[in-house]
Amino acid sequence: MSKAKWLIAALVPGFKRQPLNKIDADAPSLLKLLQRWRDEAGQAGHDQADRRRL
Repeated sequence: MSKAKWLIAALVPGFKRQPLNKIDADAPSLLKLLQRWRDEAGQAGHDQADRRRL
């Protein structure tokens, strides 16, 4: 993998799949992706209290 791209994987509450994305290697792209996953988890019925139980 080049330094120009990052491979991002996650376990997100409420997802039936495990997201895997290749994004540009910069913080704004990572933040945008994480916020999107957070919003999708919220739509699936998981709120921030679920994330705090880790």
